Amino acid sequence: FYQIVALSTLIIENVKTMPTSLFKSEAVKEQYIAQALFMRAYVYFYMTRVWGDPVYVARTYNDVDYGHIPPLARMPENQVLDSCLRDLKIADGSLDYAGGDPTKSITANKGSVEALMAHIYEWMHNYDSAHYYCQQVITNGGYSLEPMATYTNIWKGQSSNESIFEIAMQYNS
Repeated sequence: FYQIVALSTLIIENVKTMPTSLFKSEAVKEQYIAQALFMRAYVYFYMTRVWGDPVYVARTYNDVDYGHIPPLARMPENQVLDSCLRDLKIADGSLDYAGGDPTKSITANKGSVEALMAHIYEWMHNYDSAHYYCQQVITNGGYSLEPMATYTNIWKGQSSNESIFEIAMQYNS
């Protein structure tokens, strides 16, 4: 989990400083940052649900820091979730809905960001905000329930209009 956090933070910190000429456009550059923000928030939310207060690392460390990295205390759940929501609100502004296209479910998109925000707000018992983001996903996401005739598409990966976000568990699948 912390490798994902470290890599996401590395992307966030470094892509911001890269010249836009290295990307197809400024929007594409912002999408890379948004996807990294999503992954970091996703992982921290997962850790918080399973273990409670995690150690929250908000920056990268380099060779200069080696041997001088201060110990970090666990951060209260509410502060971690607030950080996740801040990241997701930034990401939400830089991504588009996948339009229910299952081939786009393996990267963060506006629908997966808003679904995660809804889930975090539910966890925090903020049901009005959770409802708002659920409605955004339902109304604008382009997702639809898989018909019974093809319900096994749900487990195939990149095959279901129902899929909002997927993490591939095997390379060959």
